[in-house]
Amino acid sequence: MTLLHPARTGQQPEKEALLDCRDLPTALQSLSSGLQIPRAVLLDILQDIAPRQIHSRKSLQFAPPDEALWSELKRRYPIRPWSQGTCWHHLTRTADPAGYSRGLLPLGQVLPELWEVLERCARPHVNPRAWSTFQRTLGHHHLRWLHEQKMQDRTQWGPSGMLLREAAFQPGVYGNPDFLQAPETVLDLCRCFQGTYGVDVLATYRQITRPCVVKFWTPGTSKAAWVKAVYWVYGQVQGLEMTPAHNLHFDGRGAAISPAQVLQIEVLQEGADC
Repeated sequence: MTLLHPARTGQQPEKEALLDCRDLPTALQSLSSGLQIPRAVLLDILQDIAPRQIHSRKSLQFAPPDEALWSELKRRYPIRPWSQGTCWHHLTRTADPAGYSRGLLPLGQVLPELWEVLERCARPHVNPRAWSTFQRTLGHHHLRWLHEQKMQDRTQWGPSGMLLREAAFQPGVYGNPDFLQAPETVLDLCRCFQGTYGVDVLATYRQITRPCVVKFWTPGTSKAAWVKAVYWVYGQVQGLEMTPAHNLHFDGRGAAISPAQVLQIEVLQEGADC
């Protein structure tokens, strides 16, 4: 997983000046604009580079496939990378999608709300006193340490995002957890509750929440983001099998994403695949 640190600005970018990998047409257009290369020319080059050229054993001795592809693209065309920012996709579930209009907050700031939602799920199964005890001790479950470790380290609080929106719907392909089913912290807490009381509150949590993709942007575009975007588009154009190596992850490391950085709050139908 590649972690990128967020930057801060109050300025809104132009849509055409963002690297955006929402889907193939959007990624092609933003690469054409950002790399200052005609879309048709970019497509021709990516179609002309044989996969064996960048995946051969000899090539892999010098660079991974995405870097080799980037070098070959630069050799064939004088690209000049420029952007105002990069789009990321935060994958989650929520009972209140409109709440993301305030931005994306780190775990420490949203945890009270998560506890409130989970209390609604647990209310039919435990009394208030038992719930209060569980909140304090997590039932002394053997997975308690996962939550406690995370809470002690602000750099693990997110918020997080992915360069590829497609990764939300193909977690097995891109190697990421299925965050549309539940955020990682919710999974940890629900497992502790089930281990303590034998009740699956995760199922109830999924009934009262909805899957959501929050699109946000951060200023500037790293070389890693350009390289991964080109490599993903190349894989799509060539019909290659997608792998975790095609994706790139953003980690806020405890710093919030401001409301001005949130571009879209997309509420999905359950089981959506597009």
